[in-house]
Amino acid sequence: MARGDGADDSMRELAKQLDRRLLADQLEGEPAWSCWLGGRSKLGTEGALRQLQGALPDSITVTLGEPGEGVTGWRLSHRQAKAALPIAEARGRQILRYADVAVLASIMRDDLGATSLREIYIEPLKASQDGGKAWIDTLRAYFASERNIS
Repeated sequence: MARGDGADDSMRELAKQLDRRLLADQLEGEPAWSCWLGGRSKLGTEGALRQLQGALPDSITVTLGEPGEGVTGWRLSHRQAKAALPIAEARGRQILRYADVAVLASIMRDDLGATSLREIYIEPLKASQDGGKAWIDTLRAYFASERNIS
């Protein structure tokens, strides 16, 4: 998925650089472009990520689903990229791979999962002396640093 001013042109340029065929469409009422980079040989996500690094204007956000084969693979990849888009925008990430946020994307779409995880893991922290403030601040810092413990 690609969102932002000039997203369609950027995706055309990406397809050209990767020697891929581009199928891009912007559905009526949707602010993002759905893009498929097709070709005879497999294109790993890493290859697309390398090409995207530093190649996009600041106004564009791109999310990638995992590669798939045929219509079924494209549909799954499309749904993955679409689920990652609001996370990329919320985090201020210009490029985001679904595999890096798969669990979070699933939780965001599942109220039962989100509520259950909050009750199982977060609520017990509030039983500590300060009502869980130190634990919750530590968790926020941990996630903000991309899970870097140092």
